[in-house]
Amino acid sequence: MMIKKILLMTASLTLLSSNAIAEEIDAEAYIKYREHLMENAKHHAKGIANILKGKLQLKDNLLHHARALHEVSQMFSSAFPEGSDFGETSAKSGVWENKADFNKAAKNNQQATAALVTAAESGDLKNIGNAMAEVGKSCKACHKEYRSKK
Repeated sequence: MMIKKILLMTASLTLLSSNAIAEEIDAEAYIKYREHLMENAKHHAKGIANILKGKLQLKDNLLHHARALHEVSQMFSSAFPEGSDFGETSAKSGVWENKADFNKAAKNNQQATAALVTAAESGDLKNIGNAMAEVGKSCKACHKEYRSKK
């Protein structure tokens, strides 16, 4: 009987410790994920900019880029969970120390990219350019506050 209790307790402790290990996050994986999200956003923004500047004759792609940029913007906040604030990252500690303000900055970017999608749906290049300028401002505001220079 005593052996069964010991085995049961050992199994329970093993299960609890494995759950604790599963709750730990891989900070480096989150850092890479964030880098990929930001690179993705940068490439879509550059695509839009090059189309607006006339370097690319791909006006039909503007809406696709705008939608993709908006989709990526919706993932920014979740890419900075507690425990991913160490390692080789450009993110400043303020992301975690002032999470509410960081989330507000991310929300501002989401709103700016949503407005970009609306402008791209209109097809009016001037409106798209103005909306893209607002997206750029929201990116710069967040980077100024929450990103270290490389």
